[in-house]
Amino acid sequence: MYKRKSFRHAASAIALGLALASPVMAGDRDYEGAASDAWKEGKLDTMYLVNRHLNNFSIDPEVSGDRVILIGKVESEIDRDLAQEIAQGMSGIDEVDNRLQIVPAAEARSAANKDGREYSTLVEDATLAAEVKLKLLANGNTDGLSIDVDAEDAQITLTGTVQSAEEKSLAGKIAGNVEGVRDVDNRLQLEKA
Repeated sequence: MYKRKSFRHAASAIALGLALASPVMAGDRDYEGAASDAWKEGKLDTMYLVNRHLNNFSIDPEVSGDRVILIGKVESEIDRDLAQEIAQGMSGIDEVDNRLQIVPAAEARSAANKDGREYSTLVEDATLAAEVKLKLLANGNTDGLSIDVDAEDAQITLTGTVQSAEEKSLAGKIAGNVEGVRDVDNRLQLEKA
């Protein structure tokens, strides 16, 4: 669960961060807030990824405004404190609610990789999900912020709500056209009127 959520947050954050300059989002406060939160989550995921002492797949930051909640499992009090220090040091974060659990090393690693997939596969899936999310955000006929993108073994799963059957179909086609995507499970729901 943590890994999947981290992938979704990372994918959303990477795509939203790249799309911030897009005129599609200009002037809409809801999009700006969601984009800012997703960008902060992605930045935290990246900071944890490049830190050689932490496993970013076992830490799930959930950002809301200037507050972040850290959820997941780590191997030691030092890892727990380090994750909190990194979050506190990030610009735009004023409050950190550290809910990281300290567990034996094997359990922390299994929390990050519950399905036993190789690390390289996890990274490839995260990259695919980010690429799909970016293409959905860049397309003026899809509301990429309303579509969650998950990837597992090169299969993309789309969830969320869209305005029309045409938008659902287009989102599926966009995802399917991304190089490296093996299959698309389009679970998008139509928004109720």
